[in-house]
Amino acid sequence: MTEHTRAYTPSTEKRRLVDRIYLHAVTRPTQVAVECGTRSLTYAALAGKMAERGGTLSGAVGPGRFTAIERRRSIEFVVDFLAVLALDGVPVPIDPDLPARRKETLLGLIRPGIVLRDVAAIPGALSRSAAAIPGALSRSAAAIPGTLSRPAAAIPRAVSRDAAEPPSPGEPGSGEPGPAAVADGAYVFFTSGSTGRPKPVLGSAAALTSFLAWQCAEFGVEPGDRVAFLTALSFDVAVRDVFLPLWAGATLVIPALREADSPEATVAWLRHSRVSVVNAVPSVARGWLRHGRTRCESVRTVFFAGEPLDAALLEEWQLVFPGTRTRVNLYGTTETTLPKIWKRLPVSERFTGDLPAGGPVPQTRFCLIDPAGPFDAPLVRAALRNPVAEGEIVLVSPHTGHGYVGMPEQTAARFADLGGVTAYRTGDLGRVSDGGELVVLGRADDELKVNGVRIHPAEVAAAIRACGPVSDVHVTAERSAGRARLTAYVVPAKGRDLDLLALRRDLTTMLPLAMIPTALVELAELPSLPNGKIDRTALRLLARPGASPGTPTMEPAARPITTPEPNRRPVVPDGDVERWLADRWAELFETGAVSAGDDFFALGGDSISAMQLVSRIRRDLGVTLSVRDIFAAATVTAIAREIADRRLLAMDADELLALLESVEQDALDAVMEDPSVAVVQGLSDVGEQDVSGMPDRRGSLTDGYERGAA
Repeated sequence: MTEHTRAYTPSTEKRRLVDRIYLHAVTRPTQVAVECGTRSLTYAALAGKMAERGGTLSGAVGPGRFTAIERRRSIEFVVDFLAVLALDGVPVPIDPDLPARRKETLLGLIRPGIVLRDVAAIPGALSRSAAAIPGALSRSAAAIPGTLSRPAAAIPRAVSRDAAEPPSPGEPGSGEPGPAAVADGAYVFFTSGSTGRPKPVLGSAAALTSFLAWQCAEFGVEPGDRVAFLTALSFDVAVRDVFLPLWAGATLVIPALREADSPEATVAWLRHSRVSVVNAVPSVARGWLRHGRTRCESVRTVFFAGEPLDAALLEEWQLVFPGTRTRVNLYGTTETTLPKIWKRLPVSERFTGDLPAGGPVPQTRFCLIDPAGPFDAPLVRAALRNPVAEGEIVLVSPHTGHGYVGMPEQTAARFADLGGVTAYRTGDLGRVSDGGELVVLGRADDELKVNGVRIHPAEVAAAIRACGPVSDVHVTAERSAGRARLTAYVVPAKGRDLDLLALRRDLTTMLPLAMIPTALVELAELPSLPNGKIDRTALRLLARPGASPGTPTMEPAARPITTPEPNRRPVVPDGDVERWLADRWAELFETGAVSAGDDFFALGGDSISAMQLVSRIRRDLGVTLSVRDIFAAATVTAIAREIADRRLLAMDADELLALLESVEQDALDAVMEDPSVAVVQGLSDVGEQDVSGMPDRRGSLTDGYERGAA
């Protein structure tokens, strides 16, 4: 892949993505294009918002310029993404829920011209009922709010130049017209990096439009469909979520805040939102099926991608989503801009075991090469002429991504130009089945995939070393009960103590949740083979319950937490929160005894079961925590303290005064019942001490209640 030095030419394919919206605005103006909770925009209104937002951004967004969009899944995110494309810019989604340090790292890699951040909702978005009223479409609306910040550094040339190098005159970001980055660049998403830092991948507009046209035609996606937007904004499948319905003239359906924040809530949302098409990672879908408590009849089409798919999951899927008639397995990578291999899985056929990825989409081929061998265009041509049955998967297509932004060496190691088509070395191992289909076997390198997320151990290990006194660390994925859990084996520095709970808490400030190990195992040293390599078999044995201090419990698989009756919230006093949590964990992990110091993740928890716990805490206790809060707190005691603190912060002045009086009265009653108790401080001091709880930077209402009642 070579540096682009010609004068910048606006991308025809990027224009097609935008013009598709304007076409629908003319041909079906009252059709709902985007819906989120009780708000929606018709295609006519969406086109108007795009034009309006484009006018606001026209001075800051231009051809080839990276524009970061740090918004949640929302109508505003969709409008901003489309408006940036309409200005021939390159949108870069940044998940607002990422830790601040992680966001700084990502922004530093691409140095966007501006960052669009969440401030408020679009005032002109119509309610569902209003959207159907033709007269409501002409009402004017204020501009979409959003914070525009200009980083001091300008935008680097995509693909061909190191990200740290300042732009030269005439480059995008320099303020002068001239040569530019790849004109076809449609967006940037980040993958985990072997060097310990993320890699920004520049996606292709031509690849995106080619895939969308094929997908809609092949699977009959049409205007009557309602497509779910469930993918986190850190992953490129979000682009497929957004553009599949907008290409077809269908409706993009976005869950409002907390509408789909647990597996059971997701299934309920899919049902009441009447979603008909959904993209799903197999492990995430398995969570929906395991924890979903109702059936959803509306889903007719599901696209599985991100992980190998097994037949058992298909059977379970039909039980919860019995209306599904089109099931598709997809395979591709962020670097290839959407899937390149597919297989239709008819409901009428019976399947067993792991399922093939399938065959190539139009204009695409694949071949297998020696994973330990070199990689260049002549080698790929030879592999295409003389195919082998097993090896590392190479995808060959005229429609792939444009490499890694500012990382030419890493781009050259993975991409090869064959003249009109590009070959991408995936790092995945595969074989060709007897029927000529591609079967994905695993990784050729040490990259991991957990819940559909690509994770390079080097990046996680680098973060762990930055957090504490660690002399050695090995990160891997251990499989148990059909699930993969990211596991870190950590050796503390000589003579130093290592607090595993504090380590995980520190990692929540540095890494996305998907990259934080749910199992942390402290070892005196990493076991090794005679050749000096890590003894992976010995490590797997150490991951069994009771093998060593800090070792996680890998079994049993989590099951649903019992759901209370609708509209009935149990009243749980603060002093009973620890017991309530222990009971919920005992239900979830099917264990008889849970102590105050037990670690949620050591018992077998993961991000999916943490979502479930967060949902139940909100329903039963009226407190809103995040999954990141569960990772950071982890133990029964620490989570109970976090809940108590949130309750305390939510109180108004009168409630706080009543609480203080109650605690003082409890202390006075204790003294009156036992005159032998020595009163060594005033009642106001006792009350303050009880409310503050045991030594902690924020205090704990839970601890105070327990001592006040003693």
